[in-house]
Amino acid sequence: MVKGFKDAKGDFHPITQSKGVRSRRDTSQKIMGVKLERKKRNESLSKPRYKRSAKEQKLELLEPFFNNNNYVNGHRAKFTTGDRYGQFDHLPVDVAESLMTGNPNIDPNDTQNDSPKAKELVELAKKHNGTLGGYYINANDEGRDDHRITIESIFLKIGKKDAEALAKKIFPDEFDKQSNGIWRYWWD
Repeated sequence: MVKGFKDAKGDFHPITQSKGVRSRRDTSQKIMGVKLERKKRNESLSKPRYKRSAKEQKLELLEPFFNNNNYVNGHRAKFTTGDRYGQFDHLPVDVAESLMTGNPNIDPNDTQNDSPKAKELVELAKKHNGTLGGYYINANDEGRDDHRITIESIFLKIGKKDAEALAKKIFPDEFDKQSNGIWRYWWD
């Protein structure tokens, strides 16, 4: 028995299957396949094409602590991780510890001139519930190859007597009382 249909005049027209399409079900699957491909393509377009590098992800940890003392053409500018240089203050110990691995990183053995090692400053901040300050250098800047994060200050909330005793032990270039009983130790 040949499948087909009758038109309005009553003439019979046999249905012939074209190559590649065997039935109505196969045709709908092909159409659905095209729709799925389009949907996948559209979803991939809506996803960010640019994947942040490990370096960028790490530097984003620093951004909330930049003190915005950066100047561009004589005007104060908000620091971004693409800048050449940025200062940060009151960096929590847990963030500093996470920045001590990978690249760029805070080198645990780095010192700012005559300061204690970075790992020692982090331990002091941890012991006294303090925070850290420092700067970031971007190696993407022309003529630089020293991409780094350096700790140059520590902020501790301790009593005056303990603060002065610690200052005699670690020899900061500057030592002063900030607001709320926080003492700052800084190395040039």
